[in-house]
Amino acid sequence: MRIALVSALYPPEFRGGATLVCERLADEFDALGHECAVFSGRTTAAEPLGAVAQGRIGAASTYRVNVGGALHPWTPQGYWNPVASDAFADFCAQMRPDVVHVHSLQGLGGGLVGVARRADIPVVVTMHDWWWLCPCLFRLSPAGDICPARVSPERCSGAQGIDFAARRATLRAVLSEVAGIVVPSAFLRDSLVENGFDGDRIAIQPNGLPMGAPGPRRAAGAGEDPLRFLFVGGAGNSAKGLGVLLAAAARLDGPFVLDAYSVDAEESRPWDAQLAERLVCRPAFAPARLDRVLDAADVVVVPSLMRESFSLVAHEALARGRPVVASDCGGPEEVVRDGVNGAIVASGSVDALARAMDRLVRDRDRVRELAAAARLQPATPRAQAEASVDLYRAAVRAVARPRPPRPPALGGRRVLFLTGMDGAPLRYRAWNLLERLRCIGMDGEVLYHSDVRAVSAARAADLVVLYRAPLSTTVARVVGESRARGVPVVFSSDDFVFQTGDLADAPALDHPDPAVVSGYRQSVEGHARCLAAADGFLGSTPELAEVAADLGRPAYCVANGLSNVLRNLSRGARERRRGAPVTDGRVRLGYASGTDTHDADLATVAPALGRVLERRPEATMV
Repeated sequence: MRIALVSALYPPEFRGGATLVCERLADEFDALGHECAVFSGRTTAAEPLGAVAQGRIGAASTYRVNVGGALHPWTPQGYWNPVASDAFADFCAQMRPDVVHVHSLQGLGGGLVGVARRADIPVVVTMHDWWWLCPCLFRLSPAGDICPARVSPERCSGAQGIDFAARRATLRAVLSEVAGIVVPSAFLRDSLVENGFDGDRIAIQPNGLPMGAPGPRRAAGAGEDPLRFLFVGGAGNSAKGLGVLLAAAARLDGPFVLDAYSVDAEESRPWDAQLAERLVCRPAFAPARLDRVLDAADVVVVPSLMRESFSLVAHEALARGRPVVASDCGGPEEVVRDGVNGAIVASGSVDALARAMDRLVRDRDRVRELAAAARLQPATPRAQAEASVDLYRAAVRAVARPRPPRPPALGGRRVLFLTGMDGAPLRYRAWNLLERLRCIGMDGEVLYHSDVRAVSAARAADLVVLYRAPLSTTVARVVGESRARGVPVVFSSDDFVFQTGDLADAPALDHPDPAVVSGYRQSVEGHARCLAAADGFLGSTPELAEVAADLGRPAYCVANGLSNVLRNLSRGARERRRGAPVTDGRVRLGYASGTDTHDADLATVAPALGRVLERRPEATMV
């Protein structure tokens, strides 16, 4: 299979629990003979918004898009990001995956699911946190408050500038499109159900843990050396309870050492005097060194304030015979049994954590008893990968099933556009509209009003649209045959070129070329006759429709639209421009016109523009 994994961030920019799971799965998929690629976000001011960096991490090729500030939890782009959606569409076109497995979407947005589904690619979602409920991923507010079980982000102390009702509605619609939802623990599943999720759609799949190389390991609590506590940190150490741990450790009197990984000296500075040389701050370690790090420890401490959906480190410690002291933060409580293979203390309680740690410092026999009971047998990454592939295959089969046909509605209907214009106006009023009609199952063609094929094409049409066409001999025949068949004919215009009685201020009448003036008068008269022969009117603005209605014709407004290609290009250019730093201090003013008949429009504003250009040397006019 071709498997696409989606992660908000990915190495080398970021390492965390979810990225580690993705890395391990990618390696296992490769070992099982599958092709795997990872789509992720990244953030840098050195490149334009939407810029993509491609590479390879382990067994997976990577496709990392610059999402700028979209990873900030309180920006709407965090849950709906057109820049990431456009990049993901390119990624899917390039990789053509059989299935997409989303592990995290913050900063990328739910639009990725729609991109995959429009390409008939099934999507599986693993929820490693509470992002689908609230931007606070782990139910811990920016002020450090633990969120209640019933998540209500509207009351959050950090909520700024985000419409939570829109966020919930958007992500609820996104989830309705996915083939399956997976969580790593019963704790997270139960929490989601309590918050209104359908439990029947959620499967529990514990994260797989590598057991490392077999061989003898040092027994926890052995010897007379100081007891070694281990804390494994990373991004967000305050949420992981580092401050509570250091405050508790400062109260201990007995011989101990606290090895704190991914903790820098600045984070521990307030505790330097109390802890002296009993605290050792160490840099992050590579996953390959996990066995060595755990072998050097006697007790692992997981003092999280945030809610843990799984806690890799708690599971890895118990699997290697290391007791765990953890807060009552959720995930660890499924494997840490208080008084049997570790201790559970109240989240955020310095007193409770200090008492639990002090007891172990003073009682080595107790440490050894807890270690003897730490015999967790976790699922392996290979088993998790095989279970995932089974889930993918079921999702692919479901997509491949015959779908019930859509109600016919307007499907199969044909529209004939007969035009007297070409160029950009024709695109806006005919070709782009036909493209939109094809999205709902209709079809048609666009012909010049004097084309010899017009009459035969009209015989196959269910609607005839005359776009700025004169009542020529051919058009008159089309109107007559259409009326005999009961097919409606409408005149379409994006200008007041059918209004013969109000030409005094038409800019074309002031054109220096007499042929242009004469041609304009003739076209207006021809358009007026065409409107009179038609059954109705389509105008690009309400004002045009109102004028046609005053002339006695049923009138409707159908606004000009962009093509899909131009719309996507415009959206991408806008987002890139929005995120691009202004480096030269210049301001560019633009004026775009289709024909020289609009010169008078520019002349109207020229004095004001001239004053701006004179007073502001940094401004230029294009």
